[in-house]
Amino acid sequence: MQVSLQTLSQDRLGIELMEIKANGQSYIAMQSSTRYSSRVKKAFELAKRYYHVAPDNFLEPISYKQAAVQGTMTTALFSNIPLFNLQKHLDRQSNLNEYILGKKAGWALLRLHQAPFNDFDSTKSSAHLRRCYTRFQSYINSKYRFINDDHIVKALDSRISSLNLNHAVLCYGNFNAEQMFLNKDNDIILAPSYAATIGDPYEDLAILTVDNLDSYPYFIAGCIDGYLCGKHNTSFYVRYAIFCGLYSLIRLNKKAAREMQNGSQLYYSYYQQKASDIWTEFNNFTSPVPKFLLSEKLIQIRNTVYEKGL
Repeated sequence: MQVSLQTLSQDRLGIELMEIKANGQSYIAMQSSTRYSSRVKKAFELAKRYYHVAPDNFLEPISYKQAAVQGTMTTALFSNIPLFNLQKHLDRQSNLNEYILGKKAGWALLRLHQAPFNDFDSTKSSAHLRRCYTRFQSYINSKYRFINDDHIVKALDSRISSLNLNHAVLCYGNFNAEQMFLNKDNDIILAPSYAATIGDPYEDLAILTVDNLDSYPYFIAGCIDGYLCGKHNTSFYVRYAIFCGLYSLIRLNKKAAREMQNGSQLYYSYYQQKASDIWTEFNNFTSPVPKFLLSEKLIQIRNTVYEKGL
């Protein structure tokens, strides 16, 4: 039997998303060692829920097989459709097309957030916010804490502790360009996620901003507009700013600390700069609206999209 394998993505844990062809059939597979079997299983179970509400933006789950012995692979299979790397595509696009693809990502995220809760989910929303605040406190006490962060820590402290989840959703988790693909019709396809959690609907947008603002600002702007269906309001901007601030600390600093532990000062400085850039976007969090959403270029793009009905 001839088997063909093509890796589509691989995360830092070695969990792979790949295309498998065998006996005239093809599948998308998520694979890991036995150490991370629980993550692959979680991604497969979540895929059932996501596919139910967003079949045009998610892979259809088919089967899950857990490794029986150490050294073998745990595999989740999904229906195969041709997938194309979103980031490579974005790198070749105009600002206008980047924005349009972002709107499609926003529509996909909105569909995912409509996934219904189960009984277990309903007990987790308050625990998630407590965990966020605990991670924030851990950052404050970290020996790898970013420099010049006093203003952002002060701005966030009281706001995070007083947050509530009046409208919780099943968040995707690692919602960024690295987790997205395109199909042959240029629709957004999201990779199976094991990072999903019950949280605020704007957390996914904040993670996208923190991870990808330096590369794809118009994609992010389009994603926000698509998700909100153009209906921006003060409540959105305030909560979005809080979560951008929070994840600029706990998410980027976690990556920076990992690099320092591996002896890489250079990459620590890279994540410090990414965090500083986020703070600058929000004028050190004296404004809830980031500068990139107010740019003249973005206004022109929005007008073009509106006039052409794109």
